[in-house]
Amino acid sequence: MQDNIGFLQKFGMIRVPFTSNIGLEYLSRPEQFIDVMNRLNYVAGNQMFAVLTGIVGVGKSTVLRAFSSSLSPESFEVLYVSQSNLSPRWLYSIPLNQLGIDPRFYTNDAKKQFHEALFSLTAIKHKNVVLIVDEAHLINHQTLQEIRFLLNCKFDAGNPLCLILAGQNELWRVLEREENMAIAQRIDMICKMTALTDEQVGIYIASHLKYSGATERIFSAESIEEISKRSQGIPRLINKICTHALLYAASRGEELVTREIVVNAINNELPKCVLL
Repeated sequence: MQDNIGFLQKFGMIRVPFTSNIGLEYLSRPEQFIDVMNRLNYVAGNQMFAVLTGIVGVGKSTVLRAFSSSLSPESFEVLYVSQSNLSPRWLYSIPLNQLGIDPRFYTNDAKKQFHEALFSLTAIKHKNVVLIVDEAHLINHQTLQEIRFLLNCKFDAGNPLCLILAGQNELWRVLEREENMAIAQRIDMICKMTALTDEQVGIYIASHLKYSGATERIFSAESIEEISKRSQGIPRLINKICTHALLYAASRGEELVTREIVVNAINNELPKCVLL
């Protein structure tokens, strides 16, 4: 990423720190992150059905990225679907495309192709298939029913794959509707991403600064307290506040990000609707 204003040079950085693309080895891994990772690894190894939820910006995509990268490609085939208003046809077509298979036009034909591919991966190649459906809170009833049929294709002999539905907390309101009870009863594992504590916010910021290559102290203790308070521990908001604070400090020639700089950056650089 280009650093037009020059805060990288100003603060001795070689990489942009507060980004969602941070290297996995630099990720802050708080208790709730590790708990979700352990749960997801368990369901992947046992072909179970899990639901992962959390508020906007809390780090669901990050933990899914870390989880997917942790799985051996020799033992697991990870398929990822993220589409608003996901239709039954695209539930099958997107994974088929990822497997290099040209999906047929009609849903039933694409479904048959997917089941054939699933059989090839599990019975012939002896792989565990992990299907991640992101933005699942936007899924309609028809597609949820298709997911139920997908889980039921071995009748009561067990799931044919590991399925992970990930979405905002509203997903529970969808699953708790009476017409979706059949799929809700099949959930094997619940995973919840929660906001960071004050202490974890400090560790999170330090991890990202380490990724940037910075060696000097950049954020004062008081500024970190303010960031934690104003972000409410939500990583996406922490990233935004820290980035704007660095820009604000660099443009004014400041050597240290103080509480005052954080407050000014928030008040002058961020839309009020961004913060909770």
